[in-house]
Amino acid sequence: MFGYELQQARRDELQRTADEWRLAQQAKAARAEQRAAARRSAARSAVRTDAEAAESPARGRRHSLRPHSAA
Repeated sequence: MFGYELQQARRDELQRTADEWRLAQQAKAARAEQRAAARRSAARSAVRTDAEAAESPARGRRHSLRPHSAA
């Protein structure tokens, strides 16, 4: 009977270790997904659309401040 109890204790310990490992892997994957989502949203907000570029007041001024001809 003592051998059986040792076997059960070992099995319980292995199961607990496996559960801890699985939870750690899930947490790691969730953090990686959050970082990826943050990078994606930052990249989307940094990209200007054509409409935003056309509405930019600095765009028109830039051309008037730097003429292309040397007059």
